[in-house]
Formats: sequence, C-alpha cells, structure tokens
Amino acid sequence: MEEGGDTTDPQCSISITVKFSGRSIPIALHPDSTVKHLKSLLQPLTNVLPRGQKLISKGKLLVDDMTLRSSEVSHGSKIMLMASQGLHQGDGPIKKEAPAVSNLRRMAEVRKEKKEKPDIAVEKSQLERWKATGVVALSACDLKASTCLTDDVDQSDPTVDLSSNLLLELPDEFSSLQNLKALHLDNNGLKTLPATLLKMCIQLSTLDLHGTEITMDLLRQFEGWESFDKRRRLKHQKQLAFRVEGSAAFDEGADKS
Repeated sequence: MEEGGDTTDPQCSISITVKFSGRSIPIALHPDSTVKHLKSLLQPLTNVLPRGQKLISKGKLLVDDMTLRSSEVSHGSKIMLMASQGLHQGDGPIKKEAPAVSNLRRMAEVRKEKKEKPDIAVEKSQLERWKATGVVALSACDLKASTCLTDDVDQSDPTVDLSSNLLLELPDEFSSLQNLKALHLDNNGLKTLPATLLKMCIQLSTLDLHGTEITMDLLRQFEGWESFDKRRRLKHQKQLAFRVEGSAAFDEGADKS
C-alpha cells in the first residue's frame, strides 16, 4: 500500500484519495487544512513541486489559500493531480510502473528504422488546405510538441487531427479554440489534457483519446464534462437518425483503463 500524509489528530482527520499518473495516493489530514498544505504533503509522494501541482475536485480547480472544507472536499473525496511540465524535483515525477511496452515506446519502435524527421514546419499550402477543408491534418508526423500549432490553427477550424504522434502534453492554448468540434489525439503519449479544454471548447463533440494514458475515469473529472457528454451523445443520436455509416455503436472516446 502506498504511503499517505500524516495528521496530528487522527480522530478529526478525513481520508481522501489523490489520483496521479495511474496511482491512487491515500492522504489523511484535517478538513480545515489548506490546499497549500495538501500540496506540501504530496510533494515527497509525487516529486512534483507545489507550484507545479494543479488539484481538481468535482471538476473545479482547488485554490491554495482555501481549506478542504470550504472547497467541499470531504471524507472519501477523490482529487485529480495534474503536474506542470518542468516543475519536478529530483528525478522527475514518481509514476506508476509502466507496462513492459507503453504506447509511447511502441510508437517509437515503429519509427526507429525511419530517418529522423526535422521539426514539422507548417507550409503555406498546408494552411490554405486547412482553411479550405476546415481540417488541420497532422496525423503521423512524428510531432513531439504541439505548442507552435496554436499560432497556425485558425479559430474557425472545426477539426484538428494530431493522432499517431509523440505528444506528451497539449498546451493550454487549445482551450481557446471555441469553434473546435473534433479533436483526434489517439495514439500519443498524453497523460492529461488542459484543465479547461472541455469547459471552454463549447462546440467540441468528438474527442478521440484511444491509445493514450487518459482513461474515461480521468476524463470525467474535468470541468465541463457533463456538457461535453451531452453534446457527443446528441451527435451520435443525430447520426443514428440519419443512418450515418459506422454510427451504430457509441464510442466513449477513451479507454476504460
């Protein structure tokens, strides 16, 4: 069993579970403890510095100065920890032991015999094609970072396909794409998403995360999940009504575990 935080008054403490990188970390502390104190307890257990921790409970980001009680965190609550890249101590974050061959490693092995490609530069012809079709198509381009893409993706582009790349995270700027309707991120090394993606992308109805480390349980913790879930189910119902090919089975969009 993994170790959790200690408390000086066990009779008044509450027990919560923090989800991080596939791990479940039990923590016991007083309900009047601050979120900042909780982060300090998590630092030695995760190797993530407090300033690099984002704690989310019931879809809401917890504020450092607020207490657990005022944040509506109670006994048995589950909290999701998102770590900012580059804010780890020592050897980086402590993670659940990975399977023998992870998704990221499998993709790397497929490409190891290929000549290494230079950073993908978005050409003028690509931009024109994206504007004409409304689809930003960058699948299987060996992309390792997508930060630069937000400068090239137009606010009116409804579909972004970044599947089968080497992405480890998605920049927060993607939450500003309010006209985004479909986002394909399958077969990448992603472990989480921008905290406000589902809340801010108010037209998003298709999100493909198969082959990543983001599970349905994790996805349901994000703020804006309920509205997103209604949109995607409504879209599926419309596809059934119009008998769209391949629409018989509802795809959750992410792996269960």
